[in-house]
Amino acid sequence: MLADVSDSGQTTLTTNADADRYLDWTRGTLVFRATPVREAFPELERRYGLQIRLADSTLAAQRISVTVTGDSSGAVLDAIALTLNVRYMREGNVITFLPPAAKTVHTRRDALPTSMEITRGK
Repeated sequence: MLADVSDSGQTTLTTNADADRYLDWTRGTLVFRATPVREAFPELERRYGLQIRLADSTLAAQRISVTVTGDSSGAVLDAIALTLNVRYMREGNVITFLPPAAKTVHTRRDALPTSMEITRGK
């Protein structure tokens, strides 16, 4: 059973919750299931010491499903860029996700890790 408390204090109980999904962080794994980008990016920022920005604010509502098990921020950023059909620019620890037509980009599509499962949520 899982209890979820919203920002307003409302509690919701789920009886058949996947406990592993909520405990994976204790094993060094991040799991996002149909998670809005605006909720996933702060966790990625903490894990990898990054500042992630969106050049297009509509990307914040896009949903991603990804299991992150590796230590390579580049592989994770590449997978997310591929999933969202966007590109990103990296300047030190500042990452900016850009619309596909942007010219200054860094994307290594051939370097996706085999241990990463990623799908685009709707």
